[in-house]
Amino acid sequence: MFRILGGLGHSIVGLDKEGRVNVSDEMLLLKMGPEVLGRLGAAFAWRENDTRVYRLAGCMAQKAVVVTRNPRIDLQRSGLAGYFSGEVAMIRERYRQFALLNTNFAMVNHFIADQTRFKTADWVSEDKAEAMKSRLLGHKTRLLDAFLELVPRLADSLHPSPMIIRPHPLENRQPWIDAASGLANVHVMHGGSIVALLPAADALIHNGCTSAAEAVIIGTLALSYRPVKQPGFDNDLPNGLSREFEDADTLIAAVVDIVSQRRDGRHQLDPKRRALLDSHIAALSGPLACERLMDEIERCHESPEPPAGLTRRLVARPHLAARRSYRHIRKRSIKAKGNPVYLRHKFPASASAKSTSGSTGSGPRSVASTVLPPRRSCPTSFASSTGRPIGRPRGNTTGERRPTRYSARNM
Repeated sequence: MFRILGGLGHSIVGLDKEGRVNVSDEMLLLKMGPEVLGRLGAAFAWRENDTRVYRLAGCMAQKAVVVTRNPRIDLQRSGLAGYFSGEVAMIRERYRQFALLNTNFAMVNHFIADQTRFKTADWVSEDKAEAMKSRLLGHKTRLLDAFLELVPRLADSLHPSPMIIRPHPLENRQPWIDAASGLANVHVMHGGSIVALLPAADALIHNGCTSAAEAVIIGTLALSYRPVKQPGFDNDLPNGLSREFEDADTLIAAVVDIVSQRRDGRHQLDPKRRALLDSHIAALSGPLACERLMDEIERCHESPEPPAGLTRRLVARPHLAARRSYRHIRKRSIKAKGNPVYLRHKFPASASAKSTSGSTGSGPRSVASTVLPPRRSCPTSFASSTGRPIGRPRGNTTGERRPTRYSARNM
């Protein structure tokens, strides 16, 4: 696709949506290759430290790597906190004090049977890729089993305080519903925004989730459950920002203690964890990440590369038409990202959001599978750190759309 876009005259920039939050340097390098990075005009990173990894990839040695951070962190900053305030208030009113368990086991618990999420760059040998995949699958499977065993024990200890389980959007929810069978204080939630759940929760339980970084920014306690460890596959940043626990008993005691206490303000990071956060995530003050991104894209727009020649365009257009036809046919497969079933599972429609609950086991308790209701009202724009409104045109007061030369693609 990048080759086609380049042939049509687009200049391409890449936004690293996870940074080094979810993978080690070694794993990140295995995913970087010239087939993608080599076609970028610039890359946007979370922090200066990330630029070193891009340089190690080789194909980015002469390319611009700009530290902007990711706009998802903007929503944790105080200036935009009001965007989800309605949802946060509804969650707190419904659940009061609760623990949030966030999972990221789509690799071994995908909602599509036998679907495994693991990709490497083309330069990685098949043997090496399979060896890494096998080790990672084994590690994730052991962690998944440990978390499933944790659910009833933690729920019983918390009772009657609620516990919300929010599986990764691509996970199969059934194992979590089964694990919570008969537990009235457990709610398996699908849909809604994690950004609304984090400030409402008293504690976040996870293992290597990006949401831990988001939680500590807004002052929610993050607890990492690490019953098994695997160097190179564990996500050091979210785990390092959290209080770490290797055994279930100690973790359960800590969660119960946190949830049972009355809220007295948000939790502050200790100096060591604050330094770790600052070393990995930029722009926690000053201009928002979305502003930095727009500044860089506008700078690229003001000094565009020479337009693609006629020959390149003529070659690219048939390839684009063929790709569209292929995607149209392929989306009939449930494994295709454009398949309606796939999209409904990953992005449940807010308009048809429903909350359902019912008994899933013997006894008086039940488990609820919940979809958050849509926001009732949202502000149309916010004042940014520089005084410019967010969500309205910048540098273009007429409202007319400018020709777009840059295609921003998630890497």
